Amino acid sequence: MTKRNCILFSIMLFMVSFKCSAAKVSDVSTQCPEHAAALAIDGNEDSYWLSSKGMSPAWLAVDIGRTTKINGVQLIWGDKAAKSYKIYISSGDRKWEEVACVDDGRKNESRMIFFDDREARMIKVYCEEGADGDEYSINEIKLLCNIEEPYADNPIISIKASSEGPGSDGAITACDGNDLTRWASKQGSESEWIEFEFAAVQKIKAVEIIWERASAKEYTIETSVDGRTWELQAAVKDGRQGERRMVLLKNEPEAKFFRVNCFSRASVWGYSIWEVKPTLTGKPKFPEKRTAKKAGLKFDRFQSQASGALKKEWLYRDASEKLIKGVTASSTREGHEPSYAVDPRMKTSWFSDANGEEWLQVEFKEGVILGNLRVKWNYNPAQHFKVQVSEDGSNWQDVYEQEGVGKYEQKYISFDSVACRFMRILCMKPTFDDATAADYDSYSIIDISINPAKPTPVWKQN
Repeated sequence: MTKRNCILFSIMLFMVSFKCSAAKVSDVSTQCPEHAAALAIDGNEDSYWLSSKGMSPAWLAVDIGRTTKINGVQLIWGDKAAKSYKIYISSGDRKWEEVACVDDGRKNESRMIFFDDREARMIKVYCEEGADGDEYSINEIKLLCNIEEPYADNPIISIKASSEGPGSDGAITACDGNDLTRWASKQGSESEWIEFEFAAVQKIKAVEIIWERASAKEYTIETSVDGRTWELQAAVKDGRQGERRMVLLKNEPEAKFFRVNCFSRASVWGYSIWEVKPTLTGKPKFPEKRTAKKAGLKFDRFQSQASGALKKEWLYRDASEKLIKGVTASSTREGHEPSYAVDPRMKTSWFSDANGEEWLQVEFKEGVILGNLRVKWNYNPAQHFKVQVSEDGSNWQDVYEQEGVGKYEQKYISFDSVACRFMRILCMKPTFDDATAADYDSYSIIDISINPAKPTPVWKQN
């Protein structure tokens, strides 16, 4: 494995929504009273910023609260999109650097824009010309950030939680070195927990927890060497909403696992944690007294119980649109090309012929780890379909199967993450409608989003 690949394995790439008290609008040229700029960073894609009519150019700048590495931005536009616009970033000194320029923007599109890694704290969207008039509306701004993996000597290799609730970015984000993302349990439940596993046994001196408003009033911290037998190390009975608390553990126990066990809510919601930061002392006890580096362990944020042999020479990456080499299909209608199913526009779609069993296939530029899909069907979905993966495009493995899909339904599909170079959706049974049988004896997909959620992290031996 090359030095560059080792470095990339130690970095986590993920989308950051600004649903965080640290982020705020730092500058806006114009806004309507009912559609303030803050609505573009509230984590809700149904709300939006709207500029005043006749005020063009217009811009919106956001301060994310701290400097971090940024290498892309996702803009979810409303009906009043910008046809031409620029993206600027700043370290906070008000000196703006242009990193991207777009001249083919469309209404209601979700556009992912990539650029080279930059250290930045602020980002500005500068709208120059409207796609339809001189107003602009943005439903949501999201950043693609690089966060270095914490605890390099004895990293956390697994994070599990009792449940996932509304607004959760996944249990994995509770210890990712970034307090802009959070884990949230289901709402209304008193008994919930989140559990962390290290690569090796080590002494734990304390655990710092950064709670969101949905915090625990009563909770304990427990440790374990084997993940089966647990010992109580600390108990908190006066937790408060939104607090940052350092909890000291008695006698600095040696442990490979620790968990936060919540019993009583401090709010009407469930439990939500921005970040958990354990303080470790001493040296980790790897087998045969080896360090993580000497043991050859490499962290892969996009692997989770991958089926099939993993090739260590591959650089596994998140299967985003940026890594798609091409899209093909068993058949297609004119004006409804296969590539339309993965473009950012929601008004285009792939349409098959009426030939019974059909498929839509995505080929990636390199080996990827695939674990999550979001499929937006048209009015003629597949009543029975499979998701299949392959390394060579010939031998296919089933990873997901479902029957019963509604018209225009959006399906969130999750499965054990798997290494692959090809992915396809095999449509096996059409939706029939007696009135328009010619249209319904076929399949149509409006959009496929690949890996919208983050798979659970694991470690692998090279």
